[in-house]
Parts: sequence; C-alpha cells; structure tokens
Amino acid sequence: MLFYGKKELAKATPDGKGFYVKIRTLPLKQSIKGHPRLGNKLKFGNINSYTKAQKIIGSLSVPSKMPTFGYSLPALSCKKGSQLKNIKGSTCESCYGFKGWYRISWVRYAMEKRSIAINNIDWVDAMTFSIKYHSLSEFRWHDTGDLQSLEHFRKIVDVAINTPEVIHWLPTQEYQIIEEFWNQAGQVPLSKLIPNLKIRLSSEMINELPPFQLALKIGVLTSMVADDTSLNKFNCPSSLQNNQCKECRKCWSDDFCVIYRKH
Repeated sequence: MLFYGKKELAKATPDGKGFYVKIRTLPLKQSIKGHPRLGNKLKFGNINSYTKAQKIIGSLSVPSKMPTFGYSLPALSCKKGSQLKNIKGSTCESCYGFKGWYRISWVRYAMEKRSIAINNIDWVDAMTFSIKYHSLSEFRWHDTGDLQSLEHFRKIVDVAINTPEVIHWLPTQEYQIIEEFWNQAGQVPLSKLIPNLKIRLSSEMINELPPFQLALKIGVLTSMVADDTSLNKFNCPSSLQNNQCKECRKCWSDDFCVIYRKH
C-alpha cells in the first residue's frame, strides 16, 4: 500500500510493479453546488460537467507544498530543462521531477496523460471549467515540466483571461516562447495584457541572476535559486517552514524577483 501520512492513497498491484489508485477527496475550497455566483449551472464552452472536464485535461495536480492546485507535466518533456539537467550547477541538475513522488508509476501516467491533453481542442474550456469548479483564488502552472510551444502558452493565456478572479503563477525557462508571444501581441507589456498571469523567467544556473533586462522589456517577473554562498539572499520562506508555502503568496505577487533557497 502507498500512504501519505496515515492516509492510504493506493494499493500495490499483485505483480508489485504498479499501484491501484484509491480515489481520495481533494481539498476543494468550495463545491459547485454552493458556488455563490453560478449555483449548479456551471458551463464553459462545450464543458458542462466536472467528469467531462477531467477526461479532457487528465486531472489537476495537487502539489504538497502549494495552497492550491497545479498542472504538472513530465520533467522529461522540458525542452531547455532536459539540456540543463546535464549541466553541473544548473537549477535543473537535481530536478525533483525525477525523484520521490514523481517516480511512482501512476503519477508518471497522470503527467504523460496531461502532456497529450494540452493538444485537445477543448482543453482551454476544460481547464477553465475545472479552475472555476474549485473556486480557486490562485493556480500554479507546471509544478514539474514547462512550456512546450507557443501554442501551449497561448492556451494558458486564454485560460487566465477566462478566469480573471484567479491569480496564475507560471515560472518558465522558455524565454523565447514568451518573447515571441510578446512580439506577436504588439509588444504590449504582458503584465498589462494579462495582469492575473504572473510569468516568472527563471534563472538557469544556481546563484545566477535571471534575465532582468528581458523581463523588464516584455513586462514579466523573475525568479532564481541561491545557495548559502550567494550574496543574493533568498526571500522565499518555504525552507524555514517545512517546505510549505503556508500563508506566503510571494510567487503570485508582483515582487519582481523571488529567490528560492537551494535544497
């Protein structure tokens, strides 16, 4: 059996090579039945049920560190990250997407399913429905994985526009995709174009500053990883509180640079 604390999540298959997933109650902020604005009539595009939405998007992820849901993709699908993983001192060298929880067979299966799902014609509507269903105030894109293409990013932008009541956080090392979108959008600062989508250009190397100049030019935010030798002191408190966000929402804020402590 597989446990999270005292909660049973899955039972091992007879051959010992996988798990039968035990469906558990997710930490919903509010069920659709009690939604103050939409009652039980939530519908978006072609999506009119949570079951239908989940079949399309392949489910939301539940990062243990976060106060909200996310949408993880396989770490192997990272374009720049898969190159950085082989570089000593890079932020991806010890990627957690290849460790622990992310190595479990059914977790890998869920992430692979999502990587295929992003090409579904109804993905934007299904993601919008799912986020609204849970009445979220924050959302995390890619607790593992990264942008796959310009079209992928456009779809995320559409979801953010469809959910103006939600603050979306998107860290990425795919600078070229973000800059290309900015050029095609008429070079309008992205913080003005999509104010509820907090895009953070992440540094590639530990203790290396992120691309501040590019971020300022296109109107986005930044983040970096620092160890205890860096002059840039971390301002993310998670390392001091059991690797949990708790009440902190700095990543979803307009702070220009969030600095994470290497762990």
